[in-house]
Amino acid sequence: MLRSLSSRLSWSRRAMATSSPKSESSKMLLRVKVCSDIDDIHRLVQDAFKTSSLSQKHELVLSDLFPLPDAGSESEPVEILLADPGKVGPHLDSLTGLKWLQSTWAGINSLANVKRRDFTCTRLAGCMGQQMSEYVFGAIFSEDWFKLKNE
Repeated sequence: MLRSLSSRLSWSRRAMATSSPKSESSKMLLRVKVCSDIDDIHRLVQDAFKTSSLSQKHELVLSDLFPLPDAGSESEPVEILLADPGKVGPHLDSLTGLKWLQSTWAGINSLANVKRRDFTCTRLAGCMGQQMSEYVFGAIFSEDWFKLKNE
């Protein structure tokens, strides 16, 4: 996920450079809203960002998407969003300024009811092979273990 995020941040830096003011350290601010149940995601993303080439010219500013402003009140534009689709899907139509959603999931089924199509959505894929194989083998061994145990 973090490599994918780093490469997507690299891809989108031109778009963000035009709208993000510089910080005191003269680096362009890269503001990313986060909406995820992944434990310690802020630290994980910050650590990955520090090792990316983007960190030389950009300062990453992560903040939580929630709580959302009350309906009818002016909300801050959300240009980049790192989120669990199931958690953020019901709110996407009401977000202003969204340009890019980086999903923390491989699937995007939970976004099927989102009406707007004016943003780029990238999914998480190709980086969880080891975890998936460990899960599958664990499930297989568990099933075999219970069969042997009950014989």
